[in-house]
Amino acid sequence: MLRSFSVRNFRCLEDLELHNLARVNLVVGDNDVGKTALLEALYAHLSQANVLFLLNLKTLRRSRIFALDETIWQDLFFGLDDSKEIHVSSVDANGMERSSKITVGPSAQIALTVPPGGQGFDRLPRPGFFRPLRVEYRDAGMQEPLQNELALEPDKGGLVQKHQLNPDLRAYYFSTAGPPESQSVASHLSQLLIAKQRTLLVRLAKVIDERIQDLSVASPKGVTEVFVDLGEPQLLPLTLMGSGVVRALGIASAIPVHAGGIVLVDEIEDGIYYKRLNELWSGIYEMSKTFDVQIVASTHSAECVRAAIEAVVPDLHDGDPLHVYRLDRGQRLPVPYERESLESVKEFLAEVR
Repeated sequence: MLRSFSVRNFRCLEDLELHNLARVNLVVGDNDVGKTALLEALYAHLSQANVLFLLNLKTLRRSRIFALDETIWQDLFFGLDDSKEIHVSSVDANGMERSSKITVGPSAQIALTVPPGGQGFDRLPRPGFFRPLRVEYRDAGMQEPLQNELALEPDKGGLVQKHQLNPDLRAYYFSTAGPPESQSVASHLSQLLIAKQRTLLVRLAKVIDERIQDLSVASPKGVTEVFVDLGEPQLLPLTLMGSGVVRALGIASAIPVHAGGIVLVDEIEDGIYYKRLNELWSGIYEMSKTFDVQIVASTHSAECVRAAIEAVVPDLHDGDPLHVYRLDRGQRLPVPYERESLESVKEFLAEVR
């Protein structure tokens, strides 16, 4: 688990530090103060030298990734200034320090191919300019930093990461771009079925929809899907269930699969009926303890904060496992709300609203 995290020059975050992180961390704040950017910065950091993960972030934001020119990476940098360096660093519970530096390389001319007139299959070459995205990663146990870059190589089909690397911390990120990919949920559930660990997942699914009796994986049309048993003659594809069920199962299935790692969730309450939030938090917290997973989530919902305070309770192992942070625009240090510092839940919730 991480105990502290800092980021500079990423998205709208010029300089931000988080300290005293717990097992469950909830980030609140006004619109456009950087809650999503903070989760993205954590995701980029936890990917370590896998620069391809930064391309995934652009995809989740629906940024234009096919405008392959010198400005393609600007939206990752504070003030759209890609001459800056992005710095992200952390310290975990064992005192291990990790740091990453993200930069854009010098411009180089490269031959691109585009369809004439924007249509058709015949492709004509034209000159273009491109700047590679680079990451340098270091931790306390390394002699030399790992260096990687995402370069444009038309002969290999487009953007290519130079080196494939395995991070030593497992992380998963849920954005607000839509429900988790069905293939991702199916993959996670498959691993849980093999390990005989689906009981907790089914229990949490029933919290969201009490009709759910079981979950299974099948590929009747050649594509692996998750199916839900509602006690009817036929199983129902998960994709036909409500978005809250799909999202809750996506989050819950990622926790055991990323045991010992970190799960990041943007707007965790999205699609969940407010009366279900308390039980949802209880289920997520129990799973996070069982599989030693740290949760970092954002929310706009006062009901979500209240539910977390009630469900994520202190225990002998974790002490106070819930920390709440409020981000304010332009402030380097978020306002921390540890349980004992909350003079009044009612007053605090009014502030969150």
